[in-house]
Amino acid sequence: MSDRPTRETDLDGRPWILVDAWRASSGMGLGYFVCPGPEEGKPGAPDRRVVLPPGRSLADLDGQEVAALWEGAAPLTDSERRFPDDGGELWLAQATGPVWSDSGANDAIGFRLVCLTRDCAPVEIRSRRLSEMEDGDLSALVALPTS
Repeated sequence: MSDRPTRETDLDGRPWILVDAWRASSGMGLGYFVCPGPEEGKPGAPDRRVVLPPGRSLADLDGQEVAALWEGAAPLTDSERRFPDDGGELWLAQATGPVWSDSGANDAIGFRLVCLTRDCAPVEIRSRRLSEMEDGDLSALVALPTS
């Protein structure tokens, strides 16, 4: 599923895959719990995201530490969603900009697309609303050129 570090686990009676989605220069990271199965890739999927500690790989964490990360993980908000690209990679879309942008500040809004399963640069989109984009539109924004 991934060229990023992953860890499979069972939590709350369900299988989960914890992905080390990206790391900041400080070493802090974004961990993403993907729930494989029928909900995968659909709105309302029970995915969660969590801050990963610096200096620790997923392989270094024991079962209790993974469970503690799960307990501290946050569900996606209304301004985020996961989508698959045409190649099956998973992406996290996160709206950016002020909440008051509905009043005419379109140049201040946008969204960020972060690949959860492949090591590639985030994609920043300006002056467009994530809420107005379908998954196919998002997939087209991250499509790799074919040679």
